[in-house]
Amino acid sequence: MPLYAGMTVNERLVISGQMAEWDGAVAKRDRARMIEILMATELTAEQAASTTDTTLGNPEKYGYPPAKG
Repeated sequence: MPLYAGMTVNERLVISGQMAEWDGAVAKRDRARMIEILMATELTAEQAASTTDTTLGNPEKYGYPPAKG
């Protein structure tokens, strides 16, 4: 059974110790780094890209500052 099976993305980030890294990547809007971090928590490339794009599409919904226009 995979280490992160059944966990939410936030749970995966906390358990893997990558929450601060994720927050930093989101703040920088570093899509490639965000995907890399998520894939390290056993998300597929497609899942990681989808989660990243969803987060970047509406950062305020997930507790991040709005994108600079």
